[in-house]
Amino acid sequence: MIVFIGDSIFQWWDPEHFKIFSKYETINFGVAGYTTKNVLDFLVATNLHGLKPEVIVILIGTNNSDRNYTTAGTLAEIKDIIDVTLELSPKSKILLMGILPRGDSNADRKRVFNSAINKLLKAEKFQKEVYYIDIGYMFLKGDENETISKEIMYDGLHLTTKGYGLLSDAISSFIMILIDS
Repeated sequence: MIVFIGDSIFQWWDPEHFKIFSKYETINFGVAGYTTKNVLDFLVATNLHGLKPEVIVILIGTNNSDRNYTTAGTLAEIKDIIDVTLELSPKSKILLMGILPRGDSNADRKRVFNSAINKLLKAEKFQKEVYYIDIGYMFLKGDENETISKEIMYDGLHLTTKGYGLLSDAISSFIMILIDS
């Protein structure tokens, strides 16, 4: 079983590209607008509905950049999410995703916030059950402003069908490795 926990990026996952995981039982707990605090509240309130998945994929934090969160506070809550998740399902492997880039350029305030969180996450020493990946570079054009194509993120945040194809392809191999290990 694979469980996905996050915000609108997971909730609105294009069904055509989500099929890549169809040989496994999947449950998607993505909720539009969720912040790290909302995910913590969800985990505490639901106890993951008693589920004990093999892999839990977490992508959360971009909505913190819209609100009065600090990078330190966001990092602390992401670490709390991991701790609570492992308490609820200690045999699960966690695939923690770096927050995807957003905004018009690398100078965008929200993108700077997300990048700062990703740098902090990359430097963290997580438990052996936690695997961090940052695939954000895949969504950037590669020009000097590191713009995001409207073909990939129609509003600089939410993915298009093409964007979901990139996401699905990028993480499916990681998930398969975690399940098979």
